[in-house]
Amino acid sequence: MKSNNGLRISFLLVFVSILLLALSVVSSAATLEVTKDDSGLNLIQEAVKRAEPGDTVLVKSGHYVENISIDKDLTLQARTPGKVRIDGTVDGRPTLRIGPSEISVTVIGISVEGAEGGICNDRARGVCPDGLSAAGKSSVEVENSSFESNGKNGIRLVGSSRVEIENSKIKGNKRAGLWITESAEATVRNIRISNNRNGLYLDRSARIVLSDSDILSNSGYGINLFGESRIILESSQVKENGKGGLKFENTSRGIVRNTSIKANDGQGVLIQSSAKVTMEGNEVKGNAVGITSHTDESVTFANNDIFKNSIDLVGGLSGNLRKKLNPENTREITLPNEDYSGFQAAVDALERGGTIYLDGEVTGHAVIDKKMRLEAKEVRAQLASQGDTIAPLLSLVKNAKVEIEGISVGGSGGTGVVLASNARLIASKSTFEDNSEEGIGLWNSAELHLKHSAVKKNGGSGLRLVDSAQLEVRASNISGNKVANVLLAGSSSGDVESSKITASEGNGFSIDDLARLSVKESEISGNESNGLKLTASGSGSVVNCGLSDNEEDGIALYSSSRAHVADSKMTKNVNGISLREASVLVSERNSFKGNRNGIKVMDPEKFRGEIRGTKNAFSENDSDFSGVKESIKQELTE
Repeated sequence: MKSNNGLRISFLLVFVSILLLALSVVSSAATLEVTKDDSGLNLIQEAVKRAEPGDTVLVKSGHYVENISIDKDLTLQARTPGKVRIDGTVDGRPTLRIGPSEISVTVIGISVEGAEGGICNDRARGVCPDGLSAAGKSSVEVENSSFESNGKNGIRLVGSSRVEIENSKIKGNKRAGLWITESAEATVRNIRISNNRNGLYLDRSARIVLSDSDILSNSGYGINLFGESRIILESSQVKENGKGGLKFENTSRGIVRNTSIKANDGQGVLIQSSAKVTMEGNEVKGNAVGITSHTDESVTFANNDIFKNSIDLVGGLSGNLRKKLNPENTREITLPNEDYSGFQAAVDALERGGTIYLDGEVTGHAVIDKKMRLEAKEVRAQLASQGDTIAPLLSLVKNAKVEIEGISVGGSGGTGVVLASNARLIASKSTFEDNSEEGIGLWNSAELHLKHSAVKKNGGSGLRLVDSAQLEVRASNISGNKVANVLLAGSSSGDVESSKITASEGNGFSIDDLARLSVKESEISGNESNGLKLTASGSGSVVNCGLSDNEEDGIALYSSSRAHVADSKMTKNVNGISLREASVLVSERNSFKGNRNGIKVMDPEKFRGEIRGTKNAFSENDSDFSGVKESIKQELTE
């Protein structure tokens, strides 16, 4: 019995000792008050310096002009929330910098503004003109605060810093509202991110959980993810952003639930590269484009409402994801037609294999997920955009098969036609012109057959192929496009015959990233850069073509690209053909006339490629060869 009493007394003494120690720690935490009058401290930074770890710096109402650094456990609190404003004064530095030590800081009721300048003092350490910058292993809690009108970001997190933000706003910053990079993490609840360039930007393994918040009216994207970044977004609004709502790129990952994504000027959701996204129970409404997916990873959808966007779906998506405006119930429709609310309504009502006739001009955008035909009723029929909408006029998704004859497709604020996921388009006697982006864009093994048609004066490339897309062009005119007349990349392939590829503001053909092109009996002339440019293991076969008056080279070979050129004429280019690095040329029976150089190796000492051929003719060039070995010259002209 005595032994038990002794144990109780010992336990009681230990408990009292721990309690007294805890009370002494609590009692040792002090509050330092900052005021604008002369009664005490009037600089926040001075109070931070005097404070011991665990203290509170309590700031009375007022406008404080200073840059503050905190590298100890501390609470920075406004006596009256919303009545304390701090403006930075030093160019290239954050107004409030926290870390990089392993510390815990709480910020309550403070407005952090006016970080000066547009250039970082020390980007690697996160020293930039941001409102709040947290670095290293610091941990920050933010409540009832605002971050406005800073030279870079409202809040920047770098290193392995952590932040929790609640009941706050981030507004009008020149770069991003919230920028998170490296392995930094954020948990955000009930905040408003508005009127920044981008609302939220994540990169390089950054993480965020965001809920019950509004991301709106940013001039770029509401939420922008790159690298290995991750987001869980729930019960929020992403709306009225200039370029789009959410953008997932590279290997980013996202879970989006019960969120309204609406009225964004560009994409509601854009998913590309190797991004992977799950979307459940969301509303995607009133955007220029509802959802675009060009990812090679899986996208999981469940119970989303995707409707009333200028165009609901683009890319490798099932047309069944969107709400159909009409059941399929007719084989032929002539537009305009008062029985249908618009072009998409008519497409939805058309039975598979049916035909829509255009009688004059029809405005509208449509997702097509079936086999159908679009044909002119009169000699000239036009499909045009509704206003300056940043959306394709036609989006062919998941195995769609469409024939177009005699139609002009143009005036879109985006691309004229986008094909994806094995979709197939056969276009004849048609024109694709004056679209702000590409005339026609192909993704994910899509296929285009273009005959007796024109693709001209588009703001991007005339034709753009990626991801193993395929192209056949016959007797067509592709001209005057801004980026390139024809761009092939990502193992895509093209076969062009009896056509004109002229007057591009860039290259006639750009062939990149394992793409392959065969062009025969065609004119490739007057392009502001090269007739053909081949890079990154791209390959080309040019037979019986004329390459003339291109402002750079007839054919330019880069890296490990390859070209076989036969029975063709290179006339009045800077170089008929130029080679670099490890590129390979086979030239047979070609004519080089009136060029600055017929064939030129750009850097002979570093050239590791190969030149072969025979029976080539050279005349009226300033120089027939430059940088080519004598033995090769002889072989080429024999």
